[in-house]
Amino acid sequence: MVVYAMEVTRLNGNYVGDRAPVFSQKSHGRPQQRLTHEEVVERFVDYHFGRLTPAVNRAIETHVRSCARCKREGLTNAAAERQAANRRLRRVRGGKPLIGPRGRLALLALTLLVVAQIALFQVTRGQEKPLLSLINQWRAQGAVGAPPGAPIALGAKWRMPAATAGASAIALSADGQTLAVAHAGAHPSITLWSAKSEDQLAALTWTAGDAPSTLAWSPDGSMLAASSSSTIIIWSMSPYKVVTQFQLPTAPAMRVYDLRQQELIASPDPTSVFASGPLVWGPDGALSPAPTGAAGPTGVTSPQTPVIGFWSSEGVRLFGAGGGSVHIGVSTADILSGAALLDWSPDGRYLMWAALSLPVSGVGSSPASVPPDAIVQTLVTRVLTASKAGSEPGQNDALLWFAPDASRVAVCDRTQPNARMRIYDIASGAATAILDMPCANLPLHAAQWTADGAQLYITPINGPVAVYIAPQA
Repeated sequence: MVVYAMEVTRLNGNYVGDRAPVFSQKSHGRPQQRLTHEEVVERFVDYHFGRLTPAVNRAIETHVRSCARCKREGLTNAAAERQAANRRLRRVRGGKPLIGPRGRLALLALTLLVVAQIALFQVTRGQEKPLLSLINQWRAQGAVGAPPGAPIALGAKWRMPAATAGASAIALSADGQTLAVAHAGAHPSITLWSAKSEDQLAALTWTAGDAPSTLAWSPDGSMLAASSSSTIIIWSMSPYKVVTQFQLPTAPAMRVYDLRQQELIASPDPTSVFASGPLVWGPDGALSPAPTGAAGPTGVTSPQTPVIGFWSSEGVRLFGAGGGSVHIGVSTADILSGAALLDWSPDGRYLMWAALSLPVSGVGSSPASVPPDAIVQTLVTRVLTASKAGSEPGQNDALLWFAPDASRVAVCDRTQPNARMRIYDIASGAATAILDMPCANLPLHAAQWTADGAQLYITPINGPVAVYIAPQA
């Protein structure tokens, strides 16, 4: 029933007055309101704009359907158009917002909390500008903007905890589970980290005076060797304790130790031991020239193999040695810092230490080491040119870290100004990535490939150990 808050008068059984409802027959059990033509015309504008009650709307629509005059005046079409519009509007149902004001405030607070936690996490990983660092990592991971075939700009995928900053050497166990990090400074030490969880597993005390600069895991990961310019210390991993310790001679020199007997067993001549190329371990710890092809088609060797070579995945330095020659091995600066070549026999019983260098074939005298590929040969030429031009040490050398399968190589060509590390595909000779890692002042054992060659761990001069994902060929 329609009721209006106004005065109405009943005359002759009908309601009359201002906007007085007039009822006729019932529709579906409800009284149907009836309007005159003049009342319809008077109220049609309000009807068109939806200002009337549903009962009055129905009365107007009922009238115009049976009114010949309404058809002539166009009221019928207008009413039909309004009904069609209403039907369309009813299909577009409004709804409440999915999140109310309180929900939006809660979501904002949660977002700020997550951002704060990410920033705190980045700070604990050694990032001075955590949010900017995070954005840069996202950009680096996307590697966008590089044209096809051009090297991509590669940033660190993630970084180890801040306590790994300033490392003098790193080494990854053969199973990729444990990262050993050597620390210089006032109190040299070696820390062990889980490569998966990034938790610190142990801290090994370094008792020698000078800091360790070379690390090497035994093939089964049960022992870790570390050397400085004067000392080798070997630890067992279960439990963590020193197995033995040896005093080193003044370099250049080479030594072979028996860990079971804890004694020196050989002192090969450093000027001739590699005269015939790579060496191979014997069952009694003896070293002899490797058979032809034992080092594979590239001549690059990796740890935990029977073959020992100067082109090693553990790190290689090319440097101008004066007199128009280029050498591979350890430079004068390496000898002073204690960098060396450490290699275990496959059974983990014998350990070789070598701090020596050899001329590179084509630019020096015999015995000489042959560059394994065109990338290295190009570097040799650049180093030789820089050396002849009188460049300072550190500006006439190059550092190389071959992937264990020799499919790619990370290069720091320090003959170039402001050099950054690059990754090359050895088969094609093309640079596939340019890292955001400056090459200045990097130590020889600053980088370490995983066994599958997919990831590269690098310790910068400042900041924690960074992990890069190598681009796929």
